[in-house]
Amino acid sequence: MWATTVNRTRSVSAAGYDRTFEAWIPVGGNVVAYGLVAKNERDSLVLRSEGTRPAVVLATSPEGKPRAYARTILLDHRVTVAALGLSALLEVGLAFLCG
Repeated sequence: MWATTVNRTRSVSAAGYDRTFEAWIPVGGNVVAYGLVAKNERDSLVLRSEGTRPAVVLATSPEGKPRAYARTILLDHRVTVAALGLSALLEVGLAFLCG
């Protein structure tokens, strides 16, 4: 993540742990975000995770391309999952043939 200021805080409440991650991105930076957009106690918009839905921010300098970076991350993930699935199938097949 490209940002000028990054703050991380962690607090304990009755419901468990609450983690906050703030990144201040300068004017002109390029940003792609995924998650739940809500207002906080200061009436500012914030990006939050909810349940199993993560909050993800990819930020780059003005010359960067965060959408292309996100596509590359997803492609790498899909290739990794496909390779793991193929190797599991091969192992099951070998076990069947040799067993």
